Amino acid sequence: MVSIYAEKILRINLKTKKISTEPPRRDWLALYLGGRGLGIRYVYEEVPPGADALGPENKVVIATGPLTGTIAPLSGRFTVVSKSPKTGTINDNYVGGSFGPELKYAGYDAVIIEGASESPVYVYISDGNVEIRDASHLWGMRVREAMEELRKEHGSNARTMVIGPAGERLSLISSVHVDEYFVAARGGIGAVFGSKKLKGVVVKAEERKIEIPNPGRFRETITRLMKESVLTEANLWAKTDGTPIIVDLSNNVGALPHLNFREGYYEYAKFINTDVVKQKFHSRFACHSCPLACKRKIKTRRGVIKAPEYETIGMMGSNLGFKDMDDLAYAAEVADNLGLDTISLGNL
Repeated sequence: MVSIYAEKILRINLKTKKISTEPPRRDWLALYLGGRGLGIRYVYEEVPPGADALGPENKVVIATGPLTGTIAPLSGRFTVVSKSPKTGTINDNYVGGSFGPELKYAGYDAVIIEGASESPVYVYISDGNVEIRDASHLWGMRVREAMEELRKEHGSNARTMVIGPAGERLSLISSVHVDEYFVAARGGIGAVFGSKKLKGVVVKAEERKIEIPNPGRFRETITRLMKESVLTEANLWAKTDGTPIIVDLSNNVGALPHLNFREGYYEYAKFINTDVVKQKFHSRFACHSCPLACKRKIKTRRGVIKAPEYETIGMMGSNLGFKDMDDLAYAAEVADNLGLDTISLGNL
């Protein structure tokens, strides 16, 4: 019987170096489908109450959903779940890009990473081949540098997930970066990787295909969904502006962060809003199977840089008093390259 699931959970113990696979629990798939619910359930069941989030008992679950990697719109999303060292509660991060689909293509619905290595390592996944590799040459590298080195080693089509120096140093506002411009940002997830001496994960599938039960009906359903729910006038803002459009919307109702929320209106918002992003526009890019392509790159005095999302514009821009998009984009790029969560950074 053809299944939209990969039907395999990959389990990796960084201490013992044991690598194994197991089938996903059918009752959990029935309850949660996959993704966030599945990841949270594994962490809830397997991480003991009171466990140190930066200790070896904590686990990281990287989980996909049933539609991940298909032609379904917006199906490039996946989740990274762990116990947060920042809050002491279960933390889940949604991430875009193409890493999640690549993991599914490689044959896994989820990866559970447990234990802690004594020296820096990264995990390499390629179809049936899974290895824990030495990462001493990557330790200390910033995000972009580490990703570039991993792509040199494994090819430009390899999908990468890494931490920067902030995660290595166990910063509680450190993040995990995926495919250059996508981030599992919240809850100190980068520090959890760092505590395990895990620099990152690389996935490279040889065949990018998922078997779909009743593919004709699936395609018809997706075509209808695209027309009725995705490519609609209500969603046009994502295609034309991306999330920076929210800057003026928030400012106009007194909800744009300024001076640590002492104020909700920022008089210089016009210098860091969506109109400025449009003026400096260079190119657009998208997550897997997303027709909206809400991400932007802009031309700045320091070259072409990813345009900040609304959350970064709000917390690092208006909150801290930036009046220049070039400076804000560069500050966000520096933070990203260090592996820092820009939302938390702007709120310190």
